[in-house]
Amino acid sequence: MIKILDLIREAVEENKPKLYHLSKGGAKTLILLPGSGKDGGQGSSDFTTLKNNLGKEFSIYTANFPNALDVRAYAKQIANEINSNKSIGSFNIGGFSIGGGIAWHLAKELEALGVKKFNRKLFFIDSGIADSSDKFIEGMLSGNPSRYAIAQPLSVFKKNRLGTNLSDNEEREIKKFYNKNEVEAFKKSNEGNYLAYEGSAYPPSTNNIESESKTKNLKDPWIIEDKYENNLAIFKVRYSVKPEEIIGKSFLKGDKLDHELFAKKDSEMKKGLGREPLQPGEKKLGALSGVKTIYLIAGNGPQGAKDKNQTIAGAKAEAQKATTADGAIIKVIDGVTHGGVDGITKSPKLAAAISKYY
Repeated sequence: MIKILDLIREAVEENKPKLYHLSKGGAKTLILLPGSGKDGGQGSSDFTTLKNNLGKEFSIYTANFPNALDVRAYAKQIANEINSNKSIGSFNIGGFSIGGGIAWHLAKELEALGVKKFNRKLFFIDSGIADSSDKFIEGMLSGNPSRYAIAQPLSVFKKNRLGTNLSDNEEREIKKFYNKNEVEAFKKSNEGNYLAYEGSAYPPSTNNIESESKTKNLKDPWIIEDKYENNLAIFKVRYSVKPEEIIGKSFLKGDKLDHELFAKKDSEMKKGLGREPLQPGEKKLGALSGVKTIYLIAGNGPQGAKDKNQTIAGAKAEAQKATTADGAIIKVIDGVTHGGVDGITKSPKLAAAISKYY
């Protein structure tokens, strides 16, 4: 009896509408699929700032999805929902991060249904479609190098330990280093105004750090660390979205493990994310037929500005396999990152580009 009820609940959940409005009334309709995090994809989280930046000219639909997802079945359900929803007029689609790959599958399903109100433009927001799910994961891991160390003012460090939300400017004060030379250069430029907890030394209690600062007559010194907290209670507050498997590990090892665990718990759970065949005898999914692709790419990676020429060349090569349409539009948006306080979806430059190329 319990199993039957569970099946009924699953069926009801499966048939619930996936799309919901972020904004209404605009003459231009855009359907956007989010990236994925600890709790799956959350459209309102990724696109609320973008919705505000786009303004009244746009009506924005988005959706949520769980970490474990049959991508192609999900795309088919949304395509059917769009096709049957008479309140959705002409529209374009797009996706951020992993949502871009899902949006490509959505375009594939819209083509299969012959949805005429689809204006045949696909916005890849710092995203794309991989040849296979394995290739997507490989790219994700290679694009997120492990940090060597971080530094932040004591005032920001204290807020982090308390789990207090930081302002955008406070977030920007957290420095990330990817090798020892970067750390040593930072120490030299801030000589006499930092406390370093490296190697086997973990940061002590906040009270002890404040006492040491007073003893050394330091005002809001930089706190330099090269590892995750080893106190479970502090770790859970400070790194609430991180897995406990990385407690006490160096950033070099912990970041790598964190990314690998996310891939296993999320990316690997997205069945059919790439263009790979799913059954023996099937062929790799072919290119979209005449759908215009617009690649809007974050100009900065974790370690600073990307090589623009290399970035554009990579997008061009992918576009040739993603669609039969010629002349993909590729724009690198300077000064923004994939996520975080300066994330691409928060940038007015992204909204301007979408408005231009819609």
